[in-house]
Amino acid sequence: MAVETQDAMLEVNAEVCGTTLSVSKRNLENDDFTDPCFFDEDYSPAAATGFVVWEGTWLFVKLMQDLHWRRRFAGKRVVEMGAGIGLAGLAAAAAGAHVLQTDLPSVVAGSIQPNINRNAKTPFSEPQQARSDVASQEVNCISGSPWAGALRVGMGSTVAMAMDWCKPLDVQCLDRHNDPRHADVILAVETVWLAELIHPFVSMAAAILRGPN
Repeated sequence: MAVETQDAMLEVNAEVCGTTLSVSKRNLENDDFTDPCFFDEDYSPAAATGFVVWEGTWLFVKLMQDLHWRRRFAGKRVVEMGAGIGLAGLAAAAAGAHVLQTDLPSVVAGSIQPNINRNAKTPFSEPQQARSDVASQEVNCISGSPWAGALRVGMGSTVAMAMDWCKPLDVQCLDRHNDPRHADVILAVETVWLAELIHPFVSMAAAILRGPN
């Protein structure tokens, strides 16, 4: 559900496993929108799409509302490629996954991290408050190790990391606490929309798949 407004950004809400998620996205009906990352070094038309909720994201949110699919993600370490505004990753986290949301630095700073902050305030290491809803019955099925610095979202956790598909993964993981190659699952929702992005995307996914898990 989107809150009707003429502002440059819209608030969008979704519910997964008893957790209400709220993210801010670009208002496509506002012609006065100015991309705050336009002058960033890593800016590109591809990065500009990171402020929109695409239809595939809504389909993934719907999957996370299904018990069968939730169980496939619960407790898993997930790396999301091209996370954009982060709604898909937040949905997976709400369902019990530990999600490392990645995108270009400008998208992480301008979109992913602000939306994580809207939904997560508590480090995952802190005890979760008691819940009386149906979703709480699934908590005992959830395990796995959160990423370093992860914040709690629903029954899981999430944290953001900048990752450029056109740069070697080894270089990008230097001096960082999280390595995407330690993921159990790669999540990518409506990520590639330009032919020029196919090879970098496949190359980065292959680099992650060479990890220990």
